[in-house]
Amino acid sequence: MQSRHPEQFPSSPASRPYSGITTERIMRAVEQQRRITDQLESLKAQQQARLIRAGRIGPKILMGTLGLSTAVTLGLLFIFVFQPDLFLTIVSFLSGFVDVVIQLARYLSTALTFITRESWLLAGSALVLVAMAGLWLRLMRVPREA
Repeated sequence: MQSRHPEQFPSSPASRPYSGITTERIMRAVEQQRRITDQLESLKAQQQARLIRAGRIGPKILMGTLGLSTAVTLGLLFIFVFQPDLFLTIVSFLSGFVDVVIQLARYLSTALTFITRESWLLAGSALVLVAMAGLWLRLMRVPREA
């Protein structure tokens, strides 16, 4: 058997001194990590504040919209029943708006027919919708700590 002398084996990477890493670089990395952690905490606090605000305001907006649409519908129904002349005046006043909505619906249905006829356009539209939903979900997720 041969005897093994330490001079025959090169020194391992763990035994070499790390001359490239200085205390200053370590301190900069620690400071950068602290800044990133502070930014994440700030973003998390901002998102929680937004969620609390949305939790308070969202139901109010929903109830306001529901109440307004109910009031408009009931108002038009009462006008239709009790004052038909005023109802006809309102309908003739809104006829231009209704015409615009009908024309937009026609153009939209033509575009949708074209998209569904061409399967690659349908696939592209679906991909865009999925990408937008994924982006929205990514932006709305709760930040995690590193």
